[in-house]
Amino acid sequence: MRKWKKTTGLLFWAAASVYPVGSLLAGQANSGKNSGQEVRLLEETAGPVGAGDKDAKGGDKPAQGTSASAPQVNVSDAGTVEIHVNEANLVEVLRMLSLQSQKNIIASKEVRGTVTANLYNVTIKEALDAILKSNGFGYREKGNFIYVYTSKELADIEKSERQTKTEVFHLHYSPASNVMSVIKPMLSNEGTIAFTVAAGKGIESGAKEAGGDSVASEDMLVVRDYPENLDRVRMALKDVDRRPQQILLEATIMSARLTEDNALGVDFNILGGVDMNNLVFSDTTAQLTGGGVKALPPPPGAPAGTPDFIPTDGKPRSVGTGTSFTTPIAGGLKVGFVSSEVSIFVAALETVANTSVLANPKILALNKQRGEVLVGREDGYLTTTVTDTTTVQTVEFLKTGTRLTFRPYIGDDGYVRLEVHPEDSDGHVVSGLPSKTTTEVTSNVMVKDGHTIVIGGLFRESSTAARSQIPLLGDIPIVGALFRNRQDITTREEIIILLTPHIIKDDAAYSRASEEAQKDMEKLRVGVRRGMMFFGRERLAEANYDKAVREMNKKNPSRRKAIWYLDAAINLNPTFLEAIKMKESLSGKEITTVDNSNMHSFLKRLVMSERASKAEAEEQELFEKATQAQPMRGVGDLSGLLPSAGPSPLLEKGEKPGADKSAAAPTEEVPGATPTPDSNGPDEKGNN
Repeated sequence: MRKWKKTTGLLFWAAASVYPVGSLLAGQANSGKNSGQEVRLLEETAGPVGAGDKDAKGGDKPAQGTSASAPQVNVSDAGTVEIHVNEANLVEVLRMLSLQSQKNIIASKEVRGTVTANLYNVTIKEALDAILKSNGFGYREKGNFIYVYTSKELADIEKSERQTKTEVFHLHYSPASNVMSVIKPMLSNEGTIAFTVAAGKGIESGAKEAGGDSVASEDMLVVRDYPENLDRVRMALKDVDRRPQQILLEATIMSARLTEDNALGVDFNILGGVDMNNLVFSDTTAQLTGGGVKALPPPPGAPAGTPDFIPTDGKPRSVGTGTSFTTPIAGGLKVGFVSSEVSIFVAALETVANTSVLANPKILALNKQRGEVLVGREDGYLTTTVTDTTTVQTVEFLKTGTRLTFRPYIGDDGYVRLEVHPEDSDGHVVSGLPSKTTTEVTSNVMVKDGHTIVIGGLFRESSTAARSQIPLLGDIPIVGALFRNRQDITTREEIIILLTPHIIKDDAAYSRASEEAQKDMEKLRVGVRRGMMFFGRERLAEANYDKAVREMNKKNPSRRKAIWYLDAAINLNPTFLEAIKMKESLSGKEITTVDNSNMHSFLKRLVMSERASKAEAEEQELFEKATQAQPMRGVGDLSGLLPSAGPSPLLEKGEKPGADKSAAAPTEEVPGATPTPDSNGPDEKGNN
């Protein structure tokens, strides 16, 4: 009998492990073989987790999966959960978890499915996350209830509960239109955005456009969306609307030209019919430019008394090189002699010209912004446009000098990409036509911050060897030198262009450097003025002012002498503001005069009356506040509530309350007050 019972138990355990527990329980319930304990099907159970699903006819739909029992879902006294289920109905697992943990868990009618899990020592929330997320569900806590929904239901609930908000974002460095295109993808479908109009561009001069009522504040964005999207926009604007970097670009343009000219020539002439006493020389080139034609006697058979005559052709008879060799080399050494009918001149010249041009423009610009500096001149010229009906003339300008145009792109690795165009030119306008000689480079380069690079250069050399001679005669040894000329010209030109960018990282250091540069310019200005003649009115005024300053810096200064020097400076230069202010400080008197202007007097009276009205209003307001603070006090006690650092200002100094004002109050010097000096000022020792 004992073996039979043991065998029956093993068979029952094997069947329970193969068939769902719910089917066995259902079979036991239908056969009525349970031992007095009522066992209900899952379809018939209505627990706290929600009602069962209905079929198309309104009846209960069979549940999926097996039921869950207490041993499978267990909650310890410490609040940890242990779950061991296999293909169990999700609703049953939630119901058992609610019973074991004594939590109010309510599931939506759309929540259904099965769960297989083995969880050890987890919290209630961790258990819910594990068994719900695996089926695509979620939950929300509200008060003492935990509501379980599908993902779609949660999205619908959150959407119905979400409220949009409106927030204004102020932009300080970036245009609103540019920022809008960046943050618009961050908004939801319900989000909207609006921005202020763009600011005016350019700084062209003129009286027609002065801004009007255009927006003068910073750019703004008005965004309406859900709070989490507004937070994302706010975080993005911290990176988008940042202060742009600045760059100081220094360009060096150096040009050098060397010209070497060597020339040697001989003029050899045998002249006939020339009067050497009437030779004409040029004042500038010292060359022969003319000769007197020798007069001839009258021809045979001429009447008596006929004077000598000059040949009608006007040309002397000569043989030689003329001035062909010596004319091109004017200004050199010339050696020669002239006889009755023979002239020989030797000219030699060596010219060396060295020209150097150095231009060093500097300009500060923002990142990605165009910067341009021009130090030179603009020559105007007319251009004419002719059509079938009209003729229009416009004025254009030829810009010459040192010019630098660039646009920087600053990287975060210390490198700068530059679109740059340096230029050094010279030109002029002749008869309305411009002409220009220029050295310029246009390039797009990458430079490291603080480094110097060569972006362009040119080396050009031109050599010319010229030889002139009389055929055959110039080839004769030794004697041939009289009939030939040589000229050698060598021209060498070098151009180099350097660039050095400096990214401004420390604004304070750059400000200090700018102040130092300003001080240097001031020293230069002062040095130039001091180099002028000393007897000018401004120089004499400045000298007297310096004497007044030195006098007041002494250990025992004489105020009277300092004022005398200041008067001398003001008399020489009535607009010497520093001297005027120093005199007012020493004398205690403001230097003013009557302006004899009705309008100025009217405005002054108006301002003073407004100030008096404002002071009376403030005093009345203070009196009312004191009265409201102490309503039970008498009028005589209000003086204690008014701010006063000493006796009542209505009492004369030294007078006691209730004393007769007709009695003369004793005079007493106010401590700390500056005595007003008389018109003569202190004596030489500084005593008053």
